[in-house]
Amino acid sequence: MAAIMVDEQIEYRDGSWQSVREPASTMLEPGEAEPVPMSPIALPGVYTIPRHVETPRVRGVIRSEVGDLFAALNSEVAETLPAIPDAAVLDASRWFMLAEVTGVDDRRARGWVTGFNAYGSTTVIAVEAARRLVAVGAPAGTLAPAQAFDAASFLDHLATTGMTWRVEELAAVRTR
Repeated sequence: MAAIMVDEQIEYRDGSWQSVREPASTMLEPGEAEPVPMSPIALPGVYTIPRHVETPRVRGVIRSEVGDLFAALNSEVAETLPAIPDAAVLDASRWFMLAEVTGVDDRRARGWVTGFNAYGSTTVIAVEAARRLVAVGAPAGTLAPAQAFDAASFLDHLATTGMTWRVEELAAVRTR
């Protein structure tokens, strides 16, 4: 994450990956009373979504405070970190991923998934993905997650391990 934060940030725009034009923004996250400052970051969806969805733009963002922490990491700080993170600290930590979309008809929706212990959650996600790929005999090659799995079914399975998810429709925006 530290390396990603100091690299030039890109987004998918108008058919190609390009440098981010607007470096900072704000977003009203679920549960927050005020918009939260965000910084661009080339999250995996920037690369995977355009593989299977025709879209003019995909941009990743991270809370600026978290991005600043990652950007401040260096080899000296890394040497002070434990080889194995404390289990109690991991179990108390929360993660949150949010996707927001605006359709060609200006309708908007957003979905999010959240859980505890990012390391443990990543393990559950990877094992379930591998299990499903083997079970369906997935074709060779690279697939975006949404190409490989039914999203609701996959997320429902993750909910059995303590993760939660939700999709909601938002008010339409008028851009024209």
